[in-house]
Amino acid sequence: MRLWILLLACSCLQAMDLAIIIDDLGYNPALGRRTLALPGPITVAILPGTPFAESLAMLADEQAIETMLHLPMANKAGFPLGPFGLELDMSHEERLKLARQALATLPNVRGFNNHQGSLLTEDAAAMAFLFAHLPASDLYFVDSLTTANSKAGAQADAHGWLWGQRHIFLDHQASQDFVRQQMQLTWQRLEQHGHALVIGHPYVETLTVLEQMLPHWQEQGVRLLPVSSYLALHGQQGESSVPGSDHKDEPKQLLPSLENPPSAQTDPLAPRQQPFWPRLLEH
Repeated sequence: MRLWILLLACSCLQAMDLAIIIDDLGYNPALGRRTLALPGPITVAILPGTPFAESLAMLADEQAIETMLHLPMANKAGFPLGPFGLELDMSHEERLKLARQALATLPNVRGFNNHQGSLLTEDAAAMAFLFAHLPASDLYFVDSLTTANSKAGAQADAHGWLWGQRHIFLDHQASQDFVRQQMQLTWQRLEQHGHALVIGHPYVETLTVLEQMLPHWQEQGVRLLPVSSYLALHGQQGESSVPGSDHKDEPKQLLPSLENPPSAQTDPLAPRQQPFWPRLLEH
């Protein structure tokens, strides 16, 4: 009887693996350092060519925190991309050269994801050329899914890359209440699927909520993983999924693009009108 109870209890326990990417590091050193101090192994995505990109990358490396390149890509709204931005009207070779240069500025990154990119990631040929010529054996890719029609993941898959996709955006409205709401959606996904990959930004509101919630979540059995470890368990590579992946089975979550700033409107799907990243300069 005791063995049966033990087996029943074990069968009810489900591992819950969570990867958190904090995008857009590089503009604000104080918020960058606060991000690196979050409890648990989060992953940071650094914008290349920003004023504090290299120093924050070095600090992350010293603290054994996984870093990614947050590669700017063309968006439908025409927002400026900043340094190393990949525009649609460039040649394949020009975009590849910029991507390689961006990677060279942050030599310890483990992978990359797209910054903005609602226009470029819908172009299958552009994404195919990048994935065909960047080193798949050395890097992974995360599709931020700033458009539901992204072709980036499919092209990464076709070229043998280890890759994954964002499930939930935490802070497309910058308020603590909204971030907590998105964390509740994350918890629901963890209960349903056993894993989640979420993206946030180094906003004071986001960092405050994560500082409060992550220790409790880890006490409740959530296993916080760097993205490389998460993808090894739940990502995809080539024709077949790695164990635990469900990318091909679940629909893409239609959430607003992170190409826009936090909105004062209550509708989480409301469009925003300006680039969001200048907020990081305000603190």
